[in-house]
Amino acid sequence: KDPASGVVKGYYVDGVRYIFKTIGVEPVFVETTWANFAAGLQSGQFDLSMAGTFATIQRAAAVEFTKPIHYLGYSAVVKKGDERFKALGDFNKEGIKIAVVQGGAAQEYVKESFPKATIVALATGNLTAPFVEVSAGRADVGIEDAWQARRYSSTQPGVTDLFQANPYNTLPICWSAKRGNSDIINFMNTAIDF
Repeated sequence: KDPASGVVKGYYVDGVRYIFKTIGVEPVFVETTWANFAAGLQSGQFDLSMAGTFATIQRAAAVEFTKPIHYLGYSAVVKKGDERFKALGDFNKEGIKIAVVQGGAAQEYVKESFPKATIVALATGNLTAPFVEVSAGRADVGIEDAWQARRYSSTQPGVTDLFQANPYNTLPICWSAKRGNSDIINFMNTAIDF
């Protein structure tokens, strides 16, 4: 969403507009957060979540996913010069604060993979927020998708993208619908193939 104009735009928005234009339907875009998107689908607040969503086992218990649109891995941002972190295992230590977006797939991953660390869950839809926490010194590590990590670290000289060359935990990125809504999933899968 463009903060100046309030207009929703981007690759996925263009794709959804094109898909529904071909059948004469004008989509209505509804804002939500990562923590609430599954509940919004289940309650009928909206029919499709077009966010670039990591398809995980936990999420598949709550929503149905389309075919993958693409695949994306994670990366981590730390303060430049912080020598404590060279490998993923270095995050799983007492006293390490790892910032993630609340309800995001990174939160699930950190909880499972780094149980000794402290999770700093941020109630926001801003996927760069974990990295801002690192820049501000409120977290040691920020974890989110590799594209966001690369984009943030390229504009912030005080941080580094630890796994820029080798993102980890690569997963499918999909759109989602309410469980049991096979009509929209089938339609969207055909549209994605097209």
